[in-house]
Order: sequence, then C-alpha cells, then structure tokens
Amino acid sequence: MMNKFAICLLIYVILYQVNCENVPEKKRLYCEYLDNGSNSKQQLENIPIDLCTHLIFSKIFSVGIESTDTFVLSVKPNFNFQSSKLLHKKYPKTKFILSIEWDSEEISNLYSTMPASRNGRRSFIKSLTSFMQQNLFDGVQVMWNNVPEKDIYLRFISELRFSLDKINSNWEIIVNMADITKIYVEEICGLVDGIFIDSIKSDRNLTSCSNPLYGETGFNSTFNELVGMECPTDKIIFPINLNSVWYTLEDSKFNSVDTEIAINQNLTKSVQFNEICAFINDSTWQQKTDASNKCSYMIKETNWITYEGDYGIDEKIKFVCANNVNGLYIHDITKDDAEGKCGENYSRLKMIHKKYLENFEEKMHNFSVQLDQEPQLKIFCTFAVDIEGTSTKNYSVGYIPLDLCTHVVFSELIIEEQSFEIYIPEKEKAFTKVLEDKSIITKTNPRVKQFFQIFWRHTTMLDSYENRKKFIENVAKFMSKFHFDGVVLNYRFPNRKDEFLQLLLEMRFAFKKANPLWEIIMYGDVINEIIEVGYYIEDMCNIIDHLFLQGYVFASDTTACVNQLHEIPEKKFLNYFSTEKTLSRWTDQNCPSSKIVVTINLYGLGFLLQDSKNNKVGDAVTTGEVDFETGFSPGSLTRKDVCSYLKSPEWQQDYDELGVCPYMYNNRSWVTYETQQSLRTKMDFVKEKLAGVVVNDISDDDFIGDVCGQAYPLLNIINGKMPEKFSFAINRLK
Repeated sequence: MMNKFAICLLIYVILYQVNCENVPEKKRLYCEYLDNGSNSKQQLENIPIDLCTHLIFSKIFSVGIESTDTFVLSVKPNFNFQSSKLLHKKYPKTKFILSIEWDSEEISNLYSTMPASRNGRRSFIKSLTSFMQQNLFDGVQVMWNNVPEKDIYLRFISELRFSLDKINSNWEIIVNMADITKIYVEEICGLVDGIFIDSIKSDRNLTSCSNPLYGETGFNSTFNELVGMECPTDKIIFPINLNSVWYTLEDSKFNSVDTEIAINQNLTKSVQFNEICAFINDSTWQQKTDASNKCSYMIKETNWITYEGDYGIDEKIKFVCANNVNGLYIHDITKDDAEGKCGENYSRLKMIHKKYLENFEEKMHNFSVQLDQEPQLKIFCTFAVDIEGTSTKNYSVGYIPLDLCTHVVFSELIIEEQSFEIYIPEKEKAFTKVLEDKSIITKTNPRVKQFFQIFWRHTTMLDSYENRKKFIENVAKFMSKFHFDGVVLNYRFPNRKDEFLQLLLEMRFAFKKANPLWEIIMYGDVINEIIEVGYYIEDMCNIIDHLFLQGYVFASDTTACVNQLHEIPEKKFLNYFSTEKTLSRWTDQNCPSSKIVVTINLYGLGFLLQDSKNNKVGDAVTTGEVDFETGFSPGSLTRKDVCSYLKSPEWQQDYDELGVCPYMYNNRSWVTYETQQSLRTKMDFVKEKLAGVVVNDISDDDFIGDVCGQAYPLLNIINGKMPEKFSFAINRLK
C-alpha cells in the first residue's frame, strides 16, 4: 500500500497538481482566531469554521496569579464564551483549542514561577482542565517564547499531558517552537500532538518573502533541524501568515527578493490581505514569484509587497504532502479578506482548503487484530535469583509453573551508581544463566508476561534530566535485548518525590515511543513517614501500570502474621501492617484499587515464645534463642518446612479469625503460615477489590510436591485450583 509520501510525490511528479488526494490519514488545517477586542461575536460567526479542522482561540487566555504559588487560567472578561459554545455545537467536527500565551519576556519571567513549582503547575492545570470541560474545548495550545529552563518546560508539558489524558484522552496539546536550543526536542515532540514553527522574521534591511519555504529564514531549515533531533514529521505543523509586508525599495530598478530597502523612513509596514488583494488584479502592479524561496510578491515603482499567493501556497502544500507534515497553521484568520472586499470572503482560507483538504479522500483502515485479553486476576510470580549461590533449593527457570502465573518477575538487579546501567557483575553468573534460560517461557507459554525488578537506594540517578534519561535508555536496551515486557522499580527508602515522579513520567513517554506495550510497575512502601517524603501517590498511580504493595512482617518482640489481612483488636502495632490498613494509605490518596497488587508471602515465619502458655498472635517472644526441647530455630521457613511440622501431632494448630491468620505452636515454638482457608479468604478480598497478587517467592512453595503431597500447593490455592478436600499438607484445621 502506498504511503503519504509516495502518493503526494506521484501527484506532484506526474500530474503536477496540488492536492493530497488518497492520503490515508486525515490532514489538519489549523485556523487561528485572534481576538481584537471588538465585535468578537460577529467575527467568529463570519468565519467559515467548517473549513478548519481546528479553531485556535488566541489573545484571550493567559496565566493568572492567585497567590505566591497558586495560579489559574486568566480569561478576557469581554469574550463571549456562550457564543463559542453554540458554534462548537454547530460545528462538532472542528476542534476548539484555547491558546495560553506568555507574550513578552517580562511576562514570561513572571509566569515561569508557575511551572517551576509543583503546586503552581497543579493549580494551573486544574483550573485549565476545569475551564476546558465547562466550555467544550478540545485542547490547549501553549505559546511560550522565552522558556527559562529546559527541565521546567519539560516537567510542565509532561504533567499537562498526563492530566489531560486522565480526563479526556482525545484532548490535544499544541506548542510553538520558538527556540530549539531551549527545549528537549525529542521528548517534547513525543508528548504533544502538534508543534508549529514560528515564522522567522528577517532583521536585515532587505526585502523578504512572506513564509519562505527555503532560505535563511525558511521553514525547511528549522524543519530539518527538528527531524534531525528525532521529532516525527507528522508532529510538525507548517505556518502560513496571511499578513502581508509592504516595503519601500531603495531603487525601483532592483526589485527582487533580498533587495535593499529604504531605511530611516519607517516605510516598512504590515498590511492585511484585504488591504492589498485588489492590487493582485491591477495591471499597474507587476506580479512576481521567487522560485528559490517559493513565494509571491508584487511591485509598483518603489512599492514592494510580499503576500501569500497561489504560487506560494501551492509549493507549501506540495512540501507538506511530500514530507508527511502534520498540517497547515493559518495565523490570524481574520487577516484574510474576511468581508469579501475583493470578491469572495475568506478567499485565501477557501483556496487552501480546496487544494489541501477538499480533494482529500479519507480512508479508514480497519485492522482486525486479535489481542489476548488481559487476565482478570493477575498473579505475579517472583523468581528470586540465587546470586550468591547459597540456596539449597536448587530452583531453576524450568520449575516455574507457567499455568499458575500470569506474570513472572525476575528479582533482582541493581543500578550502577555512576553509569546508571543495569548491573550484572561477572561473578553473578546465576542471573546471566537465568536470562539465557528465560526463553523457555516465551516458547512454552508466550502469554505469560516477563518482568525484571531493579532496586536502588542512591539518588544520583535522579539528580538531573540527563541522568534520568541515561537510566531510562539503559532500562529500554536491557528490556529489548532480553525480551522483557516491563520493569518493576523498587526504590528503597525514597526521599526525592519530585524527581521520582519526573522519572516515572519520562520513563512512561520513553516507553510509549519505544514500545507502547511495555509496562511500568513500582513497589510502594506502606509506612506513613516514607510515603510522605517519597511519593505523590495520585500522580504516580496515574502513570504506572501497577503498584506492588510491600508486604511486611515487621515484629521483633511479639508473634505476627504472615500476610495479615484485617485488624486485630488491641494489636495496634501489628495492625499497622495489615493488608487492609496499608491498602487504605494508598487508596485514600486516590490510587485506583484496580492498579494495586498486594504481596502474598509464601514462606512461614517462626518465633520463640517467652512463655509457652501465651501463644496467641501478638504475644511476647524471645530473640536470639533456640527451643532446646524441640530443636526449633526462629526465622523464615519454606512450605516444605511448614508441611513437615503439620505432619507432626505435637504441633497444635489455631486460627485468628479477625486477622485471617493461621498459626501453630509446639511448646515455645510458634509458626505463622498460610492454609487453604486463609488463602481463599484473602483471594476473595483481592478479587473483589484489587488487580491481583505478587507471590514472594515461588521457590518457597513445595515446587516438587515431595513433602506437601502436591507440587505448588499454595500457588494452586491462589489460582483456585485446589480441591476442597486436599490433605493435611495444606490444612488440617477447618
């Protein structure tokens, strides 16, 4: 099938006609309405809005300062928005875009405090989106000519993008490109829907074309710079300025483009098309075209006028089609012959529409792609790589039960502190072997998604945009090389919430460009003090695909539950870490429960009681000792260990109904673990409220089944595959 470039080039070469006929994607024609403060209602109603795909409202909106760090959308008091709403309903196919301007350097510097602070950005974006909803706008144009810092601008645009997408994914963002050196071009182009190049004004004392295509101030030069900086051509918008420029020549004999003009006479002026359109058919004016700059101009004695004529428009449309440019942007549409003084009103707009859009035949391509549906309940199986080689489990990739996992997480890698590379030291051959063996998963069950987990404590990587970019690039390379579907970020003890949020934003947009299917998951802490300094919860949850809620068993002087679900009366410290309590710390701050994945630890945990008679959840324990009567040593236990104790009649089983916490004891020895009953209760809770569970780690289950009576007894229960009457190995207590 022919693409846009081939089609337009074919038309250009063979037919030499100007249209974008048969281009397979809809082209865009942006019409800027610049409010001049008088008769705005009449001006708006006279514009042939149906000829525009987008109508931009300029010189109406700006940034208003409400307090030191609170900003709002400021609107001209005399503008009739009721009229614009009625027009939008009349022309529903045209998108109405509001334009925010930082006009002068003074204003730009003043308002730079808004995007520089998080509260400033949030307050302004909230005001903006509220106004857009109330007044039926479809997008926003950001006009900022004096950007103070690259990072500030990137942060503002990225947060604006996410906020708009959250409310309405069809809302658009358009920005101007005033100075390429002041923005991160590739990143901004990835965030916005369109980026238009401002017309460059010549400061030479020479005649100059209106909207030159080529030459020192031509569109082509900036266009090539943007493309060279990885900005997609279908994001770049071509400007057309209907304003004409009237020069007075120094000598009428020298009257081409780039000819000297009279100086010190203030005779160069900007004129509207309706002021000079009558001259086009006046034989006393000589009509000219410039093949180098692709523009039209006319001369009469020492009068020299450049304007947007048929020839210039033809050449620009050819360029736009051949280079797959996003669209045409007509500055200040009222500068056209709005009243029809020279014939038909809005003759320039109608001509552009006819040549650019009217012959356009939109073709809808309906691709029927059968995608595997996401599983309703997600089960992330953590595979902890034995890097040190000290484990006695002998667990390998081949043991992973792919029918019981929807996702596999390989844990865990670290970030090199200087290069920000994914660090696999040579001695850690275990992880290298795992990366080689993981292809088994793809071959045997390609529906199982594969992730790798990385953790870090240092903050060097967050210090600057360049550091974050380098890290994100390293993550993307690693994912591509080893065919992962996503990354799990485990930032231990986070304390840089602004920079961490920005990292997530930048990673999301980088992934969107590299592979839109790549997922971002992060571990979230459950301790209030860490949450407060480490996370902007609502914003982060909007960005990531899933949140792994840390599962703590955090007790040193009392017994505690593995995976305690609910609160237990009078056990205040233990309740702090119950699933229900930790979950509320995130959902209360607007993290959607549909994104939250809770931890299910498969291990058992042993304690040594101070007094064998006090053997309930939360009773006192002794540390650093062994139960000499039983030989029991406190600590982490695999499922095999638990099943061995369950076989012995010396161990008494009990169950805390409120905490959903099974436990058993023998003299002073005390073990918390999971049973069929407890796991089913917890899974019912998860199915009702959450996205799924992350199982830590699957090698703690009886993966062979030689002790518990069946391979992966706990993982089978989590999947709802365990029969009701399964043997002692799971549950002797009903």
